[in-house]
Amino acid sequence: MDTIPPEKKFFIEIKCGPEIVPHLKCVLLDSSVPLENLKIISFDEEVIRVAKQDLPEIEAFWIVRFKEVKNQNRLTPEVDEIIAIASRIGADGLDLQARTEVLDAGFVMRCRYAGFGLHTWVVDDPALAKQLGGLGFESITTNRPGFLRKSLSAQEGTVPVTSESLPLRNNPSISLENASTR
Repeated sequence: MDTIPPEKKFFIEIKCGPEIVPHLKCVLLDSSVPLENLKIISFDEEVIRVAKQDLPEIEAFWIVRFKEVKNQNRLTPEVDEIIAIASRIGADGLDLQARTEVLDAGFVMRCRYAGFGLHTWVVDDPALAKQLGGLGFESITTNRPGFLRKSLSAQEGTVPVTSESLPLRNNPSISLENASTR
């Protein structure tokens, strides 16, 4: 942990259950990393709930994977269910699977209005990264950070900036996260 640069954010993905949170708390509080630079992420709703209870000063994001509903042309969970669950567990935000079938301006607006930060995963395509950045996602997890940075840098200034969007290149809170280190 001491090798994390002070200006960088560090996402900690918890892949086991909430029983790890008290042990993680000891490690994190004993480290020299500023707590505001740490983010906890997990697919497990209970992990996020317990993390927020035990470590309220560290942001926690619920990871959402969309699933196709058999014989129906839709994905689940839907935005209302996502917001309800995230609110119930005390999540600071959402880390959403990059599925453009559901991630549009309306979806983002509803999540933002509910007070949630937004991150997305796994995006290796520059056009998709640009599209999601234009919607206002704070970070994009990728397997190809160098390639995406170079591609987006070549297109700098082409991401539309509105009150609901943040440019990928000109806002220091926007980042590309390497999926292999998550």
